[in-house]
Amino acid sequence: IPPKDLEIKDFYTMDDSAKLKTVSYWDSIRPIPLTLGEKISYEKKDSIDLIMEKTPHYLDSLKKGDFVFSRKKFLLGGTYTFNEDHSFYNSGLFGLRNYSYNTVDGFIYHARFNYKYENNQGKQFTIDHVAAYAFARERMTSYLESKFRFNGFNRSTLIAEGGRKTADFNELSGISDNLNLITTLFLKENHQKLFQKDYIVLGFETDIVNGLQFNAKFEYADRKSLDNHSSFYLLNPYSKEFTPNYPQVDNFNLDLTKNHQASLVTLNLSYTPQYFYKIKRGYKEMQHSRYPTVRLNYKQGINNLFGSDVKFNQAEATIKQAISTQRLGSISYQFIGGTFLNTDQLYFADYKHFATNKPFFISSSDNSSFRLLNY
Repeated sequence: IPPKDLEIKDFYTMDDSAKLKTVSYWDSIRPIPLTLGEKISYEKKDSIDLIMEKTPHYLDSLKKGDFVFSRKKFLLGGTYTFNEDHSFYNSGLFGLRNYSYNTVDGFIYHARFNYKYENNQGKQFTIDHVAAYAFARERMTSYLESKFRFNGFNRSTLIAEGGRKTADFNELSGISDNLNLITTLFLKENHQKLFQKDYIVLGFETDIVNGLQFNAKFEYADRKSLDNHSSFYLLNPYSKEFTPNYPQVDNFNLDLTKNHQASLVTLNLSYTPQYFYKIKRGYKEMQHSRYPTVRLNYKQGINNLFGSDVKFNQAEATIKQAISTQRLGSISYQFIGGTFLNTDQLYFADYKHFATNKPFFISSSDNSSFRLLNY
């Protein structure tokens, strides 16, 4: 039995050579002449195409919208599309995403810049840079992430990232900056517990075969503990006080948050059987499968590598799936299990942190979060 073709192809495709054929050629192979309505329709389409290609007014309006730095995009942010392959994004001087607040940094001003190149062969190169200034802490932070996808069909990508940032101890699934801003200013609840991280990351990901993805990442981080620098708030309906910048757990060992260095290796393997996909501009976009996804994850803290203080091994397995029930919607489930194989030297940033969502007025729909668990 031949293997099942998993590529989802568009119903309408046009070969480039079709545009070069003469009218007599099409008349010779057309079994049924065009109706009067079809002729009128094609004539209108051809006239519109001609206007789009050759009218200076149309081209000028395109340039004004995408190719020229407008005042609005400069002030509020936006994307500039130079051509089909190149685009540039900036967050603007006064964009809504430029501002945040927490009790460690105080008010923060962010500026983000992104450049993307993508061609029809599936190759892509991106540079994403974020710079921020923390007013209460009087510190500048800056980090940059770069990705180079050199094979669109296998989705093979090289990743490099580095710089300085203020990070949550629960960096992967912690409370969002926006939600923490709301609870801090309007409820006087500072849920985020933060540390400073100077770091560099090198990574690689690829599809070994269709549906089987492999990821590898190395990170070196210099982690420093931080204290609260701001006590500003707007409302305090429950007469609370801000908590110190360490986890509010009885008898918490503060040595778990002291300054240290960490060299970390993470390996990830995930498999989804019969994973259907589409090819767009040479890139394979994964679509759907009627089978669950199985993921294996291994993380190791390597002691003494570049002065690293950590030493641990962690393994985790996940199985998840979303099942369409047609008109009734969908049912999704996720099972995760794991363990630390050893914890010879473990700091709080490397603990297993679970996703939580305690504030009652914003609820996550993600089935991986515990909605009533404390941070």
